Amino acid sequence: MRAPVLLLLLTAAVWPTTIRAGAPAAITSFVYSTSGSFGARYATLVPSGFGYWGEFKFNAPDHTPAYDTLSRRTVETVFRDPFREETIQTFTFSGGATFAIAEGAHLYGGAGWSIAIPWRRYFDSTGILGGNPGDYWIRDDARHTINASFGAVAAIGQIGSAPITASLGVETSPHGVVLGIGAGL
Repeated sequence: MRAPVLLLLLTAAVWPTTIRAGAPAAITSFVYSTSGSFGARYATLVPSGFGYWGEFKFNAPDHTPAYDTLSRRTVETVFRDPFREETIQTFTFSGGATFAIAEGAHLYGGAGWSIAIPWRRYFDSTGILGGNPGDYWIRDDARHTINASFGAVAAIGQIGSAPITASLGVETSPHGVVLGIGAGL
């Protein structure tokens, strides 16, 4: 439940307050990646030139109960608890430039930084860590990577004077197709 509230607050904080006719359009979008992350993008779309964009995406899988003080080595060699699965929690910050290719159509491209935190699920037959007996999670070492993002944004309509946009793109880390829907005021 915390993730949607955080996303709503982040979007409200960067939501544009005015767009003048003929001026660059400031667009705030909700974005979703097929890698499982979602977030917000803020972009300026200049009618005949370059603009800029920035976005933040994350995923929030449930890892309850979790122990970030236990190491993988301890769990596997001392406790000898069987491994069940691994999930990746990600945080991605990206930004770059937009460029108009036609009226209401823009390309975007840029780079960013991703943090991938592996979480490993183990089974505790004694019930000490996993509870009665059950599964528990440990956090493994985070991986930091540079990512590239590119795609297209197109105006699909408007409500009053506010443009409505749709976007489709790709990102390299984590790998995924990025979909977005946005609006300006």
